[in-house]
Amino acid sequence: MRSRQRRTRTIERVDQLQAMASPVRHRIVAALETSGPATAKELAALLGTVPESIYYHLDQLIDVDLIFIAGSESTARRPAKLYDLAARDWEVRLDEASAGYRAAYGEMGGALLRWADRSHRAALQDPAVRQSGPQRERSLAQFHARLSPAGLEKVNGLLEELESTLADHEDPSGEAYAITCVVVPI
Repeated sequence: MRSRQRRTRTIERVDQLQAMASPVRHRIVAALETSGPATAKELAALLGTVPESIYYHLDQLIDVDLIFIAGSESTARRPAKLYDLAARDWEVRLDEASAGYRAAYGEMGGALLRWADRSHRAALQDPAVRQSGPQRERSLAQFHARLSPAGLEKVNGLLEELESTLADHEDPSGEAYAITCVVVPI
């Protein structure tokens, strides 16, 4: 496995959120996040597709500074570009009241949910996926509650703790998992 650095970057442009409205780009970013720097061929293998189908998406992610070309590797034919995330941690700083932000954030949320739906359906078809016990690999839940401001702070703190727990227990040789959470007023 190639080494990777932990960097924090700020998303300050609407076009960066818009770029993430593609489920393919989400999957590329997730693959780089879980596997580290990779060539287009390696990324395509992780995504179950061919390299030709992701070059456009790699270029789009480069254009908005979400990924970069981290170097190259020698191959039998020619050097292969090595792609990596511009950051391991992201912070979004945009005007939440702007229509552009709301539209881009909505598109990005839709892409995340579509990807979660496809991943969930694929897991349902795989008889090897554990569906019960402390090491279950597939879980589906929805919770509802009337929360006070303090309760909402607690929920957001728990989500941050979950994110931290995932980072702390990351194992390069382990299985890749996705957890998709949506917190919205209803």
